Amino acid sequence: MLRASHFGQAVHARIYAALGILIERGEAANPVTLARYFEADQALAPFGGAGYLMQLANCTITVSNALDYARAIVDVSHRRELMAAAQELIEASAHPTAETSAADNIVWLRDRIDRSPRIHLLGTPTRIS
Repeated sequence: MLRASHFGQAVHARIYAALGILIERGEAANPVTLARYFEADQALAPFGGAGYLMQLANCTITVSNALDYARAIVDVSHRRELMAAAQELIEASAHPTAETSAADNIVWLRDRIDRSPRIHLLGTPTRIS
């Protein structure tokens, strides 16, 4: 299921969340109804202000492709989470301490994957011997 947290840009997450609220209320979810929430929003300023909502609407996908786009957004979110974990592992491996070994870093990575709801959804990794 697509969630606001899957979006890479905070402003897109907020727009998605606002759309969800409007839909839950049974209200129309479109650039006009969203504009009242985002007119004075400074986060939209770099994108062109509330007019950005109209730009997004003009790029709207068809309902028949919505599931594919949602899956793509979730997949990219998983990749961001994996890249963050990999970067932390690189940093830890590049700057070893007397208290940690390579095996400790592997255990850390496994724990990180187990604790991450996004990465964990990817399933069990295949062991490479």
